[in-house]
Amino acid sequence: MIGNDLNPSGSQPPEDAPDVATLKADIDKWKSLSRVNEKRWNAASAELDSLRKEHSTAVDLHREYARRLAQAEMKAQAAMSGIALSDGFLSLLDCSKLIDEGGDPSADAIALVLTQFRAAQEAEFTQGLGLGYHQGPLVPLNTFSLDARNR
Repeated sequence: MIGNDLNPSGSQPPEDAPDVATLKADIDKWKSLSRVNEKRWNAASAELDSLRKEHSTAVDLHREYARRLAQAEMKAQAAMSGIALSDGFLSLLDCSKLIDEGGDPSADAIALVLTQFRAAQEAEFTQGLGLGYHQGPLVPLNTFSLDARNR
């Protein structure tokens, strides 16, 4: 016999070689396992996406409340120091810089911001000068009594 297309040498296949039905059964088995794994992967990916969305929403909410807490803390410290802050200033201020790594308001950062206002409030010169009669320290005080009874 001259060789066929599947076996060009003309020899017979080994006897322990699987037949076509067994090979098709293996192919079907692996296809079904692949589909099952793909469904599991899609379900796990969808669950992961939903958890990421929930987590990002929680993180955004935490950041927003941390900013509000930092604003409230700044207002409280300013009030204790006697500094009047306008709401417009607080709305322009980036309060995320006033929050530490733990998400709590940083007292050091708030104090640093308020020191600028404290320095502006403290006057460098005496504010009473020029308001009416002022006897400065250069005018010598009378060392003797002008009272006629004591002469």
